[in-house]
Amino acid sequence: MQRVLSGLRAGLTGQQFEIAIIAEIHKVCRTLGLKTELIYLRTKDGREVDLLTRLPSGGYIAWEMKAGERAARLNGRHFRGLDAYLDGPLLAGIVVYLGDSIEIWEENMLAVPAHVLFADARTAQ
Repeated sequence: MQRVLSGLRAGLTGQQFEIAIIAEIHKVCRTLGLKTELIYLRTKDGREVDLLTRLPSGGYIAWEMKAGERAARLNGRHFRGLDAYLDGPLLAGIVVYLGDSIEIWEENMLAVPAHVLFADARTAQ
């Protein structure tokens, strides 16, 4: 509805993509009954993480959204050292983007295409 009212006809803006992905993560967590907490983080020193998911175990998943067809290791730079700001362990850092391939940059840092992250399990092959 926002896109119709705003008159935008092209692809999603970065902000719209980020909001859409956060909404999907929220829906999945609630639909599955997961007791998660969704948090936005911006520190005084400029570190920003689009979304932190705090799991019932106390661990966190950090999310960064990029509305481009390519993801770069640099997109996950704020994941490094993030444990110092958290009251639990950082289990993974995930960059969600519009490309086609899953990229594993480190043991717990990867890029995942949005269409793979939210693929319908009934149609996955």
